[in-house]
Amino acid sequence: MACTVQQFFTNQALHLRHGQFDVMARSYGVPLVVIMPTGGRDVSLLPSRAAVAAFFRTKFEGLEEAGIDYLRAMVSEVETVSERRHAATVTWYYVDGNGARQGETRARYFLGRRSGGLTVEMIEFERLAFDAIADWVAQHERKVPGAGIDPRLA
Repeated sequence: MACTVQQFFTNQALHLRHGQFDVMARSYGVPLVVIMPTGGRDVSLLPSRAAVAAFFRTKFEGLEEAGIDYLRAMVSEVETVSERRHAATVTWYYVDGNGARQGETRARYFLGRRSGGLTVEMIEFERLAFDAIADWVAQHERKVPGAGIDPRLA
């Protein structure tokens, strides 16, 4: 049975919480285009599932360093582009060990529907949670193997 867009992102949050970055990466198409709002909208091209897993592992390490225990995904809008293409706006709420919300990030996901369910084809981060996360991302972005700004996209 095909999952809804909300179920898809709820599952992604669970994979993040449990450090299942490789499992999570299977739901992402490659190459994956990621647009970050830091430093004038950096564009990264992640060429493999290993690079996708490393990207999320690096981001989650930053969240853990900032005291975030888990994320909660809330889909606020889904546009159907075609029968097999969707665009979804997702707000990620950052929650600490006491259950208090510490910030949020909003991103636009471009999804494809395949026989096995949904796959993420591109992510455009619109707003990062708070300055500490934005600074951490900017400092650690280049730790992701195989990621970088593709000159064709810059």
